[in-house]
Amino acid sequence: MAVVIDKSNPDYVKPSERIGVFDNDATLWSEKPAYFQLLFAIDSRSIKTKFEMRNGRPVLVREP
Repeated sequence: MAVVIDKSNPDYVKPSERIGVFDNDATLWSEKPAYFQLLFAIDSRSIKTKFEMRNGRPVLVREP
């Protein structure tokens, strides 16, 4: 990181050519992080679904 922001370095990158990269490894999370896989699982349980077996395979049937 220090190399690309040092104007005297040949690998310097102008601010207009830089991009931001964010990672979800807990270093940039907010004070109250949301565990998206858990929230998805909880929300998925509240959805009413009905399955039927057709040709030996489960098929999702839309509720009226």
